[in-house]
Amino acid sequence: MKWPAPWLAVPTALGASLAYAVYQGGSLAWHLLGFVVILSLMALMGQLGPLSRIIVSRALRPGPYRAGEALTISLTVRASRFWLWPYLLVVDHLPENLNVLPPRFVLSYLGRQTVVMKYQIPELKRGVYDIDHLTVTTGDWFGLFNRSKTLTVPTRLVVWPRTISLTGAHLFPRRWQGENWAPLPTRQESVHVRGIREYVPGDRLSHVHWKTSAHTGDLKVKQFEPQTQPNYTVALDGSGRFSRQDWELAVSVAASLVQYANLTKQYIGLASGDEPDRTFEPISGITAFSDMMNFLSTLSYQPGCTAAAAPSVGTRLIAVTPIKHADDWRSQAEVIIAIGPGGLTQLEHLPGALDKPMQAGEVPS
Repeated sequence: MKWPAPWLAVPTALGASLAYAVYQGGSLAWHLLGFVVILSLMALMGQLGPLSRIIVSRALRPGPYRAGEALTISLTVRASRFWLWPYLLVVDHLPENLNVLPPRFVLSYLGRQTVVMKYQIPELKRGVYDIDHLTVTTGDWFGLFNRSKTLTVPTRLVVWPRTISLTGAHLFPRRWQGENWAPLPTRQESVHVRGIREYVPGDRLSHVHWKTSAHTGDLKVKQFEPQTQPNYTVALDGSGRFSRQDWELAVSVAASLVQYANLTKQYIGLASGDEPDRTFEPISGITAFSDMMNFLSTLSYQPGCTAAAAPSVGTRLIAVTPIKHADDWRSQAEVIIAIGPGGLTQLEHLPGALDKPMQAGEVPS
């Protein structure tokens, strides 16, 4: 068995210092021997320390997490068995695309206490990240006798795209009433009476038709024309048609539209040219909203993808596309949001773009 050079140096140093102390004598020689013995014991403690007894857990605040936000992560370190480790170095290995150096913490004493350490990711980037393992290292202070153990602490971090509030925007300003396209806010009720029917417990008193009720002796209520709203699907063009920067803006635009529809309780769908097999039918609710935002988090920039065909969803389309390809959507989309110079260049300008979007048939200037 071939021993590592540092371990061969230990008995050599001990033997040499002992021989020097015995044959030379004097306080200096014995102090030197004591110093070598202490260093040897520290190295031995580091090597015999049960790293398998070190328990590390990772904690994050509850999501959702959005691009551009800061995130604080906590590491809790404790030992299930008492041991005097010379030191413990804890390194949390983060994915490289987070653009954050792996945080490193040195504990000079652990014993049986629990130590909580925190670090911050200053600016999250959209995506899905798996933070998997940490390493715990111990040894002597001179770095001659180190040993490490890798701990698996799986944590999935899903970062939603950056969004902007669209409160007051005019994406859904109208609704259908019967056979007519009525310029009424979506939260108002229909005033088009279709007929008279029997009163059912739970009907509003304001809907009672008092004149008919007086003639028949029974309560009658007005029956209004059914109200429906046009369903929209956000169609995100293929990423290969965007620049990398414009692609992130396009994803944020799509996410903002989905968020706005969720807040206003509108039905909305989602489709991407990069993932034609994953199309979300128009639906409302927090579950559908979360699924769409998670899907947008997974979309990566694919320079080779140039798909622009409209999804077969049978709804009105809101196309998010580069301005140079807006003409491709003229016959397919009802509303076109063009990204790039001459169109939308900043997410903060999206509300204004929705007030006067590019309609189907227009040619970008």
